[in-house]
Amino acid sequence: MKNLIRNISILLLICSFWPSQSQTLSGSGEYGFQAMDYMSDSLSKAIDAQVRANSKLLQAKGMLPHNKTSNPSFDWPAKVNAGFPYCSYWGISFFVDHDTNNPNHVLDFNCGSRTYDMSGFNHDGTDIFLWPFPQYLQDQGYVEVIAAAPGILVYKADGYPDHSCIISNQYDNEIVILHSNGIYTYYGHLKKNSLTTKNIGDTIALGETVGKAGSSGASSGPHLHFGVKDSLSHIIDPFTGPCNAGNSMWTIPRTYYTPNVNAALTHSSMPVFNPCPGLETLNLKDTFNVGDTFYCIAYLRDQTIGDTLFMSLTAPDNTVYDWTFIFTISYNNSWVYEYCWYDVTDLPGNWKFTARYKGSSCEHNFVFASPLSTNQLKIAPDDAFTISPNPATGFFRISSKHTEDAGLYDRVGNKIMSLKTNGNYDVSNIPGGIYIIRSSNHAAKIVIQGRN
Repeated sequence: MKNLIRNISILLLICSFWPSQSQTLSGSGEYGFQAMDYMSDSLSKAIDAQVRANSKLLQAKGMLPHNKTSNPSFDWPAKVNAGFPYCSYWGISFFVDHDTNNPNHVLDFNCGSRTYDMSGFNHDGTDIFLWPFPQYLQDQGYVEVIAAAPGILVYKADGYPDHSCIISNQYDNEIVILHSNGIYTYYGHLKKNSLTTKNIGDTIALGETVGKAGSSGASSGPHLHFGVKDSLSHIIDPFTGPCNAGNSMWTIPRTYYTPNVNAALTHSSMPVFNPCPGLETLNLKDTFNVGDTFYCIAYLRDQTIGDTLFMSLTAPDNTVYDWTFIFTISYNNSWVYEYCWYDVTDLPGNWKFTARYKGSSCEHNFVFASPLSTNQLKIAPDDAFTISPNPATGFFRISSKHTEDAGLYDRVGNKIMSLKTNGNYDVSNIPGGIYIIRSSNHAAKIVIQGRN
């Protein structure tokens, strides 16, 4: 199965907007999660038989429409609820397998290999995985599974564990809806106890929430398995292409690749993707102090070799620092991060990180709050201290109407020497750079042109 995994790439670049102050760091890695599932032929046939039996019973009771309509068009079968914090939440890991031979004979609707099989099993649906942080998104219940078309509820199974990480023969939490043309849609691997409270035979509206995405049954991680079958339980692929002729069943046409920036986030350190089913350690952070390291990370789906990712930082004064990355490998989902260490003494306030890829864009706001900033410690005209010369070479003098204790600090807040707000000071042995002189109530910047 190893060749079926489309790894997530981790690509590292180095910020260089202030070259004299930047640190150099480079490296790369990968993260190999892709959601997939399995159902034995006997289990699949048992569920299909129950679906048809329920439908027959509802038909006998007059609870199903007698006149079949034309094939329905399907809306996307998932959405996010209020409070979802990112720009998008999904990617497609695998499509329907159109090559009925198995194992190791795969063919998707586009005549590609973005599908899979096993001995006695061909993948029979579309796997829509959660990204980024799939375990976190499932745990928070952010991703709702919704009816792709109106219909009647004909099958519901709930109560099974929903943090599966292995492909084995077991029941999942699942909903099946019968539509007016006799076509069924299957919504599999749902989160335990998230399914609709409606009963078999109840009407389901277009876009109605029927559950939440999870990883129940034979599933390698949080995702929605969306399947379509006809009245005889024959598999239907809603996607069309050179290896699946016909009309697309999607209300909005869907393409083989859907490149997108799902999130643009700032972190205090790299996130940790713990082994399934452990929650990811996100290390998210939106407020930083001067001298802090931080990671600007763009989370994408469907990156293609040769494409360019555009990233930028917008400072409080609207200065834009931008950079690009050209992909050297194709992945279904990826993350690109920038390791940054800035001297923002003069630029505290609201910053914005933006990632743009193939027509999609995602923004994230964060804050630099420097405790040593002169913008935060205002010097009143009637009791200001002055520094001269500034820049200083070898020495400087502080003058003030009121003598008080003070200190000379570097940009990360380390105290270099103790001062008084009146006096002369030798700084010939201090490395050149930007420093802060701070008293109990006031602060001012000094540039020292000392030894290098």
